[in-house]
Amino acid sequence: QAAQAAAVALANAQAALGVVLEKAGDGVDPLAARQAAGTAAAAHQAAQSLAEGLPALEQQTTDREQQRQQLAKAIEAAATAIALENQAAAEASQRQQTLAEQVARELGEGLEPGVVLRAFGPLEAALQALVAGAGAHTRATSELEQAARRLAQELAASPFATAEDAAAALQEESWRLKLVERIAAYEAAVIEQRNLLAAPDLADLPEARPDTAAAGEAVARLDGARTRAVERHSEARAAQREITRLTAEHRTGTTALAAKQERAERLSAVANRCQGKAAPYISLQRWVLSAYLADICGYANQRLTLMTSGRYQLRLTDEGGHGGRNAGLGLRVLDAYTGEEREVSSLSGGETFQASLALALGVADTVQAHAGGVPLEALFIDEGFGSLDPDNLQLAMDELDRLREGGRMIGLISHVSALRERIRGGIEVIAGDRGSTLRLSSSV
Repeated sequence: QAAQAAAVALANAQAALGVVLEKAGDGVDPLAARQAAGTAAAAHQAAQSLAEGLPALEQQTTDREQQRQQLAKAIEAAATAIALENQAAAEASQRQQTLAEQVARELGEGLEPGVVLRAFGPLEAALQALVAGAGAHTRATSELEQAARRLAQELAASPFATAEDAAAALQEESWRLKLVERIAAYEAAVIEQRNLLAAPDLADLPEARPDTAAAGEAVARLDGARTRAVERHSEARAAQREITRLTAEHRTGTTALAAKQERAERLSAVANRCQGKAAPYISLQRWVLSAYLADICGYANQRLTLMTSGRYQLRLTDEGGHGGRNAGLGLRVLDAYTGEEREVSSLSGGETFQASLALALGVADTVQAHAGGVPLEALFIDEGFGSLDPDNLQLAMDELDRLREGGRMIGLISHVSALRERIRGGIEVIAGDRGSTLRLSSSV
């Protein structure tokens, strides 16, 4: 529709333009020509605006057509799914109807399948109870028949004519139990006496009864002795069990004590070693510091070799041991001229300054190595240059220049005037009556 409107507007503009041109050619009124031209220009502008919107409308039309095609495909798929669902529903309805007819034929007329299904549970329970009752009745009937046969047999062997006569002659249960116990005891005593009299060692007994009073007293006395012996034996057995238990506990305790003593000895040895109380008499702290000092000496010797023209190197030593304060942290100096080691106290003042400077630089290098490459960018040295001769001073300044060229800032605190020739800039402290003043100085 927009395209058609644009075409119509364009056609109108072209027609108006043609009319204007035609009238202009015939010498029409200029005012009318200008009005017609303005109308044609407006129509042309409207047509151009509509034409500019035409591509967007065409794109929308294309998008809508694609959406329509997608919706058509979706509708077709949904229609197929609905047809399949309708077919499945019809088949399920047919199966349900067939099963309902089959159940109705099996149950017969007048019976509801749901009612029958609900009645199955109570009916099954009742049938199980009936089966259990029938079994109990059968067992009871069998036991009754066996009891009747046994009663008839025992009545035939007894002086009673009927079971009622026997029941009337029955005494209380406790009385009958006492009689049974007395009969049993009597029979046991008879058997014991018969066995005793039948023993071979009693075959020559005299006819007259012997005096048993003395024998009874001896038996009582011996029985008491036997009782005391049994008691002592029981006490001895209990003491033996207790001794056995204590022995096992002692053995277990001894084993545990040996293990604990061994562990205690190991721990004591480790503690003594860490505290420097055992060979090599270096504590754990000093051992760790010794390892750091060894690294420091390695870096310091690189500097000291250059500053002393290869003459001196520092060596780590264990002297000052046996628990001494400096055990494991001692330093000696290797003199390349003599090939021997000597005490650091034997160095001159300038050599001591060079060694101290090398150690300070070694500390900086070690800290940088152990700190993940983090550099120490500034280093300040306080005095000590006055103790150096000109050659050693030159070597020390060369080493400091190498450090400065490597990116470090070196600050020197000294009164040696010869250093001014090598220092490009500094702060000069001037003493006065009213105190000290500072002055920045530089040398080119």
